[in-house]
Amino acid sequence: MPNWSELGVEIPQFNDSIHQAQLFLEQGQEVAFILCDYLPKLRGILSNKNIDKATVWSAFDVLQHIDLSAPRPVALNDFTWPDYAEFMTLTDRILVNVSGQHYATIWSDQLSFDHIDLFADDMMTQQLIIDDRGFVSKVIVFDEGNQVRTDYLTPSGDIALQEDELTGLVTTQQLWTEQTQFSNMTVLIHELVSYYLNKIPDDENIIISPSVTTGEILEDIAIKQPIIVSVQNNFVEVGKELGKISDFIVTDNERHQQQVIAFDGETKEVAIVPPYATDMVENEHLQSPLVSLFISAHNLSVAQQTIVIAALINIINEYDTTTVVFETSDKTSAMQKQIHEASLKAKNEHGLVDQDSQMAFKSRFHFLETQNEEQLVRYMKHTQILIDLDNEPNQFLQTVAINFSIPQINSAETVYLEPDKNGKVLADFAELDKAISFFLDNKKHFEIAQEVSADIQAEYTSEMLWIKWQQVFNKIKSKMNN
Repeated sequence: MPNWSELGVEIPQFNDSIHQAQLFLEQGQEVAFILCDYLPKLRGILSNKNIDKATVWSAFDVLQHIDLSAPRPVALNDFTWPDYAEFMTLTDRILVNVSGQHYATIWSDQLSFDHIDLFADDMMTQQLIIDDRGFVSKVIVFDEGNQVRTDYLTPSGDIALQEDELTGLVTTQQLWTEQTQFSNMTVLIHELVSYYLNKIPDDENIIISPSVTTGEILEDIAIKQPIIVSVQNNFVEVGKELGKISDFIVTDNERHQQQVIAFDGETKEVAIVPPYATDMVENEHLQSPLVSLFISAHNLSVAQQTIVIAALINIINEYDTTTVVFETSDKTSAMQKQIHEASLKAKNEHGLVDQDSQMAFKSRFHFLETQNEEQLVRYMKHTQILIDLDNEPNQFLQTVAINFSIPQINSAETVYLEPDKNGKVLADFAELDKAISFFLDNKKHFEIAQEVSADIQAEYTSEMLWIKWQQVFNKIKSKMNN
């Protein structure tokens, strides 16, 4: 039961449920998702993450009487348009005008239509959400710009349930219950999930990722099956409530394990099972004369930014073939200004400062917004040193660094880093340039990092993670038999 409630149409990133499903399927296990959220782009999510072999039970599919599984794109001519409608195609949308008035905006998501906004007198009246199985599955109705009602449709276009956005009241007619009105959507999903769980065999393990929605839905349900709460990179206070009904808690690292134990306040066992499996690959770029440093830092103060950029400027000045890729969600204006000021002193090969030398200096710094999993892997393929300056290093990045035998420089110790072997732990950001030079000045240190990375990698392969999960399942089985 994953926590995908805030995803909308986005592909889940760094999501424990996704990676657990990948692991279980790889080991030949049967996986079934219990989905409580409205997910009109689910097929794309499952396909993108290579977990489309998993069975899916969707609460909204039941409520909307949907018995479709194959994706089907919709086309413009699948809709009825007014006579003389004019279509103007832009990068991410199509504007529809009728008699000189804005009639609709068709929003596209990569190769398919995502939703359609309908207008009257320049005010939005309806928003049509398109399911990736080829039909309009939800209609949001507006009155003077305010959302007043949401209709959830069957594939044939009938209203399956209607949600009053002002009162929360949900009206529906279902085969599994005689009740036709529910005080809100959460209450309806609660009743449906309770009905469904009663049909699942008692010995099936249910792995739940904490969320506020999941906690509300499962409240007061007498669940017969063993419950495993997965507190990975999504540790939230609601995990405390779910922990009370769980038979076991699984988390991703020792730090979270201690947080859960302190938070739970009980003697319940908390196992550590990292979500990301290692898979060693050859990294030919480690021997490249061109050195790329990848920095991940998302919560630096302005003072810390100044120290870090000063250290990186020292490295750029000392090592001619080094470039910096800086991933951050922080504002970069102060850092960009600091780099610009340093560039004013940048000299060319003749020892002279000119416009070209200044531009060349600045071009060796690249700032990125937060990247997804696929983007990070692409950058890691061309990285020689990973630098993670967050208080809690990105476990996905660390796993990828191990896969590519990339040395790591972190602000905190983790199981993926052995100090002075495959990385450095910074006690002070001012020591960053020295930590980088430790590797750049001696290629032997890169070789040692490769050897140590191989040893660490062997501990977290998919086979090793599966063994850890089997231990969890066996302990639960033993507990149930006693």
